[in-house]
Parts: sequence; structure tokens; C-alpha cells
Amino acid sequence: MGARGGWAVLNAAAIRDALRGFIGRHKAEFDRLSNRRSQLLEVGSLAVCAEHYRLAGYEVRAANLQNGVFRVKLGSRGYPWNFSWFDCARGHNAFEVHSNLSVYSAYRRDEGVYVVDVGVAAGGAIPRSKPAEGWMAIENHALVTFGEAKYLVIYPMLLAQFIGIVSELAPTFLRGERPSGFEDSSHFDPALMSVGYLHATASRIARAYPERGYLVKIVPALDMKLSLLRQDGGLNSSVLGRDHEQEFDVAF
Repeated sequence: MGARGGWAVLNAAAIRDALRGFIGRHKAEFDRLSNRRSQLLEVGSLAVCAEHYRLAGYEVRAANLQNGVFRVKLGSRGYPWNFSWFDCARGHNAFEVHSNLSVYSAYRRDEGVYVVDVGVAAGGAIPRSKPAEGWMAIENHALVTFGEAKYLVIYPMLLAQFIGIVSELAPTFLRGERPSGFEDSSHFDPALMSVGYLHATASRIARAYPERGYLVKIVPALDMKLSLLRQDGGLNSSVLGRDHEQEFDVAF
């Protein structure tokens, strides 16, 4: 993995192989694995989030398959019930992990809708078919947490963009507050995932986030983690877990 002009470089063929191995363990296959690296990264981030819950002791099941095919939502267009997702259950906790999920703002002073690359929603928050009154997005309170996937080197302005998204969708995480039951349910903090390295200046900014009360996760070099998905047992540890060491060391 390297970088060229601010864009990250990843081995698309290796990532596709790893993702096929991951979904095969769910006795399914992806309907398509795009040649577009940014979309491939979104699928990879979805897999990493699903693996996080499996490693946290949840039963994770690929849901809404179509003849054994996991249909990935690869953009903002389309309704979630026409695509596949992951159901996660542990005891009385039940959540869904969706790709490109539409969400209303935390402030709800307008009809603005934001689409997160990976969204974790409360179980039952998303209709299984189009409601008679129509549907635009899930209400903000039903969004548990989310992940953003970027095919970029992590520069300061990318961090600023991500923090802006957190401010709009989950502002309590920027005040040092996690929702009640969040930690007991083993959720991950809002996460920025990229195949790019963490730029030196961005590293210093991210290192100071805890002091500022920012409860977010920054995950560089995601392609290296994704390559581990090809293992028979999947990932050995979650890169999204709070006990996973933040990777702030960079060469330059």
C-alpha cells in the first residue's frame, strides 16, 4: 500500500479475494465486487464492521439474500429493503449493519438526509418494504454508530470533514458522551477508515482527540486488515474496538 497524489493505492484483486472468503463463511456470495476501488473499500468496511460484532460475541447473519447472493448497496440511490445487510444479535440486543444508509440529522431542523458508508441501526428501525407514506431515511435516534470509508491519505482536511459528519449525526461523541448501554453492547465509536496512511500532521491532530473529548476511531491502512479476511476464521481482533491500539506512527 502506498499513495499517489493524495490518493491511496491498494491491491484490488487481493481485497476482492479476501471479501469473497468473508462472505463465503456466511454461505453467500456478493452479487458484484466493483472494479472501482472506492466502492470496493466500502464493501470492505461493511465486512470489517460485521466482523467487529462477531468478535464481540454477536451472532452475525447475512440477511435479505437473493438466491444466496448478498446484494450490496453501492451508492445513495435505492431503498435499503432492496439490498442485503447483516443482522447482529446477542442476548436482547439486536442491530443491523447496512451499507450506504440514509440518516436524518441529529438536529432535525430541516429535511436534510445524510448517507453514511456503513450504518449500524437499531433492530426494526428500517422497513422491510416501502411504506405507504413513503420513506427517506432512518430517524437519527435509530442510528447507533457509523463508519466512513475513504480511498485517500488521511490528511487534516479529511479529519475535519469526518468530524463535521460526526457533529451532524452523532454530536454527543464530540462531547465525550456515549449513549446509555453503548459500551455494554460492544459498539464501536464513529469510525473513519481508509487504505491511506495517516499524514504526520493528521497524526498529531488525531492523537489529541481524546483530550478534546472526541470519541472517534481513526483506522488507516485498512487494506492490510482486509487482507486478513481471507483467513478461514476471519479477523482475530477488531480494528474498531476501543482496546485496539490507535495507529498514529507514520514515516513522514
